[in-house]
Amino acid sequence: SGGVAFFRLCDKRTLAYLVCKVRSGAERLQGHACVQGLDAAERRAYALDLLTDLLAPTWAARLRSVMQAELPYTGTNSNGGPAVTHAADLPPVPNQRNSTGEDAAERRKMQEKLKRAAASAQAKADKARKLAQGTKSITSFFGAKA
Repeated sequence: SGGVAFFRLCDKRTLAYLVCKVRSGAERLQGHACVQGLDAAERRAYALDLLTDLLAPTWAARLRSVMQAELPYTGTNSNGGPAVTHAADLPPVPNQRNSTGEDAAERRKMQEKLKRAAASAQAKADKARKLAQGTKSITSFFGAKA
């Protein structure tokens, strides 16, 4: 009817698609600074957390239960089952910046540059206001006439 096609998704296919997305995301994260030093299972846990943040709670729970076998375990959860490592539980990535004073110097340069830009913008606005003094506003031409 009208060239519209309808497809009915089943939960099994949807979960299979989400599992593929988690695996794909984990592979794409490999070598990225945010997951440096993490093994494949920990990267999958990180990717799983990224994806489940975007899902409805019921789908997030289903996906976690399906992915449990592929993720690292860290003891038991409140239900007595195995607790899956979440990205928040992973060790923090060491900050590679701030190891020298270069970062602070960069920040100061950027702040000075922003201050100069703000002063320049203010000067331009003041100049425009001064030029506009004594002239009529364009809106005055469209107002009610007495």
